[in-house]
Amino acid sequence: MMDSDINRHCAHNFPAVAYTLGRANWPQLRDTYNKLATDDQLRVRVSIANSIHEMAAIVGARHTDDDLLPVFHAYREDAFEVRVGLLKHLFEFYRCLSPETRKGMIDALPQFMPMDNSMLNGNWRYRHEFAKQCNKLCEMYGIEEINRTMSAIALTLANDRVSEVRKEAVHLLSQILARLVDHEWADLTSKQESSVDSPSPATLTELFVHDLVSGFANTQKWTRRQTFAYVCERVLLDHALSMEQFRYFLLPHLIAMADDSVVNVRIAVCRALSLCDSSVQSHAIASDSRRLSPLTVETVLERLAADPDMDVARAARQAMGQTVGNETVDVSMRGFRIREKENAFLDVQLVDNYEEDDMSLCSDYTSSETPTRNKQMGLSE
Repeated sequence: MMDSDINRHCAHNFPAVAYTLGRANWPQLRDTYNKLATDDQLRVRVSIANSIHEMAAIVGARHTDDDLLPVFHAYREDAFEVRVGLLKHLFEFYRCLSPETRKGMIDALPQFMPMDNSMLNGNWRYRHEFAKQCNKLCEMYGIEEINRTMSAIALTLANDRVSEVRKEAVHLLSQILARLVDHEWADLTSKQESSVDSPSPATLTELFVHDLVSGFANTQKWTRRQTFAYVCERVLLDHALSMEQFRYFLLPHLIAMADDSVVNVRIAVCRALSLCDSSVQSHAIASDSRRLSPLTVETVLERLAADPDMDVARAARQAMGQTVGNETVDVSMRGFRIREKENAFLDVQLVDNYEEDDMSLCSDYTSSETPTRNKQMGLSE
């Protein structure tokens, strides 16, 4: 057997050997482990990276901090396959660190998030796995660490170009919001009840919700607005907030999105509103400027049930419990609306073609329509 094969097999079976010999004999194994960890062969280092969390559980927190953490730091800058090996078991490795070391290691998390055009950034499964690990790691950290590092990671991943990554980030946002509100809700309610007119500094929860609303609910990118609706839905599904807390922080912004111009956003709003219980359904959220009447979840769903888009209307009726599984869907109107959209698209294309010929600042499409078409067809007037 070649030396390269020997090193590969040694790396693969090293955790079993260390477990058999026990934690007390780790000093005798340390040098061999470090030699394997710095092997020139990629597959040897990949094997070490994939089992470093097992070694951490075997040798204990003190030896993990002293002996395995340097290997971990070196592997963060290694090849893609090595970094993936670390990432897949990030939570298990962090759990084996001492509390003091673990607290400082949260600052290493952003280094796992690719921000350039490297292979890591091009691999959406890597980012998806990172989001999953952050969901687990969030439980280990306090409010200060979550606010400083984890919230920024979650907001960034929630804007990922791949929907599966965004969905996993939504879970993380829900968990972060729950932790912040649970920590500061008493202070928030007392601040509301206080009669002092002087403005008080914003809490961490208010700052986080502001970032969430400004970056997702109030943006021109429709996928972000849809993600905000998904966050509201996840918060309600996870019971991350009470209905009172949800109404205070998120519901007004969700209601405002009921008139969104994008169908998928309105459908997501319907799904989220369907999870509101009776204590919120009839509670006035805001004033409806179009009808001069109190705006409630019920009235919003009733309006969406009359939406021109049949998918939105169906989602709203489902949210109100008015549909059954075997409901017949009339597809004739769908075909009519598709034809309408096709005709509108062709009209826009026609206008664009005309404007390419006439570059004047003020052009009258209707008056010049016939000459322009004749010109395009090669005909004289």
